[in-house]
Formats: sequence, C-alpha cells, structure tokens
Amino acid sequence: MEYVCSHLFQTLLGIDFKLYSHTDSESTEYDICYSKEKLGNGLHIVPTQLLFESDIRRQEITFGDWEGFTTLFVSKGEIPFDLFAASFFLLSRYEEYYSTEKDQHGRFLAEKSIAYQKKFLNLPLIDIWANKLKKQLLERNPELKFQSPSFQIIPTIDVDNVYAYRYHGILQTLYCCARDLIKGEKKKALERLKCVLRIQPDPYYNLEEVVEWHKENGFTPYLFFHCGGFGKHDKRTLLPSREYKQMRKKMSQNSHIGIHPSYAAAQNSLRFKWELWKINHRNPAFSKERNCRYHYLRFFLPDGYRKLIELGIKTDWSMCYSNDPGFRASTSFPFNFFDLTTNQTTNLLLYPTAVMDKTLKSNLHLSLKESEEYILKMAQEVKAVNGVFITLFHNQHLTNGLGWEGWKEGYKNILKRLKEYL
Repeated sequence: MEYVCSHLFQTLLGIDFKLYSHTDSESTEYDICYSKEKLGNGLHIVPTQLLFESDIRRQEITFGDWEGFTTLFVSKGEIPFDLFAASFFLLSRYEEYYSTEKDQHGRFLAEKSIAYQKKFLNLPLIDIWANKLKKQLLERNPELKFQSPSFQIIPTIDVDNVYAYRYHGILQTLYCCARDLIKGEKKKALERLKCVLRIQPDPYYNLEEVVEWHKENGFTPYLFFHCGGFGKHDKRTLLPSREYKQMRKKMSQNSHIGIHPSYAAAQNSLRFKWELWKINHRNPAFSKERNCRYHYLRFFLPDGYRKLIELGIKTDWSMCYSNDPGFRASTSFPFNFFDLTTNQTTNLLLYPTAVMDKTLKSNLHLSLKESEEYILKMAQEVKAVNGVFITLFHNQHLTNGLGWEGWKEGYKNILKRLKEYL
C-alpha cells in the first residue's frame, strides 16, 4: 500500500500522504476511505483482496470502465474499481511472475499482457487514473495542494555496433566481401573495402554526430554501450578499437552513459561483472549514475533486477517490449522495482521506455513517415499527463543506408518536432 501510494501521490501528483488504520484515534479526517464499509466523509474506494495477500498466484481479474478508460479489479465504491490494487498489479509486473509463455529469447511478450489484450498498452493508464483521482479529490477538498510534475522527453541510444565494417577481422572481412560479390552487391563490397582501408568513414561510427543533433535541440541523450564480446546476438566487432575507447570517454561530456550488458550476461553473473568492470574502468562518468539497459531487452523477473541491485546499478531502462510499443508497466514515470517474492520496495529505479525504432520498422512495418507520426502521437499522450516520454533508437539505424535509408534525417526531424512539445 505504501509502495503504490508513493507512486500515485508523490511521483505522479506531487502531494504527500499518510496512511491510517481504522484503529488510529487521529484518523477521523481523511480524504480517501479504502475500506469495505464507508467510514467518514472520504472518497470511498472499496478494496479487493490483492493488497492483503502475501503470496503470488494467478489473479482472477474483473474489468470495467471509468469515464472511457479500462479498469481492473472492479469494486462498488465511489470510484468503480480498486485503483490501488490495479495500479500495484501493473506496476509490480505481477502477471509476468506466473506467466510461462515466453519467446525464443525467454522474454515475456506484449501480446501475453493484459494491457495488450485489453487495448491500453499505448496509454499511460495509471497516470490517467491518477489525474482523474486528483480531480475528484479537489472537488471534495479544494484546499489540497498538488505540485504537478513537468513533461519530460528523454531520448536514449543503444550502441550495439560501433562499426559496420571495421575491426571485424581479416577472415570475416574477406568472407563478407566474397558474399557481397556473389549476391551481386558490388557497391556494398566496395563500401566495405573503402571503410576498412580508411578511404571513407564507417557508417556506424557516428556517435559524435548523433550527440550533436541532441545538443542542437536541447536534449542530453542517454547512451548505452555494449561491453560484451563477439557473439551471435552481440556486437560484430572482434576487438574494440583505440579510437572507439577515446570516443566513448568523450561522449560522457555531453551525454549520460549506461551499460548495455551482452545477451549472455543476462543469465551469467560472472560475465556481467566483467562487462561492468570494463565500462567502469574506461568510463569514469558511468560510476556516478550507473545506468543499465539489457541487450535485446532480455531480463527476467525478479532475478534480472536483483542482479542489478547486487552490482550497484541505480537505474534500469529495459522496461518495454521488443515487439510492441507502449507502456509495459502502464506508467510513463520512473518507479521503484517492487520485488514480489520478498514483498519489498527496492531502490532500483525503473525508467519505462515507450517506443523503439526497430519495433516500428520491423514489427509494425511502418514507413519512416508513419513512424514519426506514431512517436509524436505517443508523446502527446504522455504530455497530457505531464509524464516522461522515453524513446529508444540505435546508432546503427541512424545512417543513410544498410536497410535504414532516410532514418538519419527522419530522426533529426523527430528531435526538432519533439522539442516543440516542451
């Protein structure tokens, strides 16, 4: 109850709260009555059983409507559902604990979620509920003082591949050139050789330029650097170059730095610790903020977040789906991870990412123009609740080729248009 009230009142609405038991002698005056029976003059919300349980089990959820928006855990109060239980269920990612259906990477998929099935994945539903609650509280008690948060936009970049062609090793470069020629892609083979021979710059080596675009529009991006080794699902460069190491240090001057642990590190603590040491050693700026986003958005509850806590990570930015845009935890605001297996609130702060470039292009099959409009529409939804709108792009997609033609200019245009929302 304290956890969910902290998010609803302090984070979303900017007002402090105090919880009373019906046995407290000082609890004669209150703004909300969360009880089976109505006590006093507070806004009556009838509780369901969820917040009174201590085990994890499949929940039987009833669905309803509140002024045009979906509700969970319907009850018969002045607000027609148990807002606290519903918010807790979504924030804690309760349904992911008992779900056994995963994809080939072991991830919980969007279509298995209640938000997807009930068609509210694209809405920061908890934020909307909170604002409706605020309206009702003010109607009853106009003297309440709410400090509304300010709308924020946070662009983030995952740096999976620093080079498209360089530092892939002699054998791999020769193999790829031969493959390009066999496929009749002479232009690509020539581009590969020119990059390897330093005749032209590598198209993926663009971070200084990317950071400058953000600076021009008043944004400070978050860059998540892949620190793992070579592998099927990991970066394609065999060895990091000296210029890449120098560039990564330089990037910390105009951006926030985070770790992007490798595919294998999600389930291998020793590998994660090694990658963490590498980014700590080479990027002093990382040690101050200690941000993380799992590669492939591949994390597992609760172990994935427990690992971050044990390793001293302060924030995680993996709270989104790889196959569908939207709000995985039904809020746009950062929130603390609640460990259901221990029934404890942790200090790990989760930043819910709303939309990813690859999802729009590869999963929804949207054109660049359609993707721009989709992103801006989502930003409008978040602005309506004064929330935090977080985007995820990849440096390797911000080029003028290699399957992402036009996205470089498209992303620059997205930044310009998002700037107008602030």
